Amino acid sequence: MRHLYFATQRESKVNSLKRELERLPNWGVLTIPFDVPEPRGENVKEIALAKVGYAQKFITKTGVIALDAGFYIDALDGFPGAMVNHILKNTTLGVEAFLKLMCGVKTRSCRFTECLAFLDPKLTRRPICFEAEIPGTLAEEQRGDFRPDQHWSQLATIFIPKNESKTLAEMSEAEYEKWRTIREKSAMKLFVDWLSQF
Repeated sequence: MRHLYFATQRESKVNSLKRELERLPNWGVLTIPFDVPEPRGENVKEIALAKVGYAQKFITKTGVIALDAGFYIDALDGFPGAMVNHILKNTTLGVEAFLKLMCGVKTRSCRFTECLAFLDPKLTRRPICFEAEIPGTLAEEQRGDFRPDQHWSQLATIFIPKNESKTLAEMSEAEYEKWRTIREKSAMKLFVDWLSQF
């Protein structure tokens, strides 16, 4: 079996990739055994590239991936964008801050934008990026139960995916899995599709 190292400490991200890799039984995923600095910036692609480049300095014999995502609220001109994790970690309000900013606003469209960067000296000379958007609507209040093994952040309690009526956190495990498998391509799905050629 060949392994990829994932530059993350988030169990939910690793679990998501493991589910995607189920269709490629000769590939597995391991968590990088050290912290990877989280650069600040406004571009998720640049952040993912910086993380994968840092990790590849220490893990040189196999592939490394890094994923970064931003959360963009259209009525707030794309705020918080790629700074979302920094804002969530450094405010006492958490997702409530976004709900307060959007109080009384009718246009509630929002989206996640994600970029997965991959680098493996045996397969690629430069990092390859896989990008995707997940459109949705911002709920008017927190709904559902945040599950750290499944959801990437507390945003699951306020994000309603396109063509759905529940937040990610309101969905049962079966509903969440169904949504995950039928939704438009994610960065992880695009990556695994590409990886299937090896």
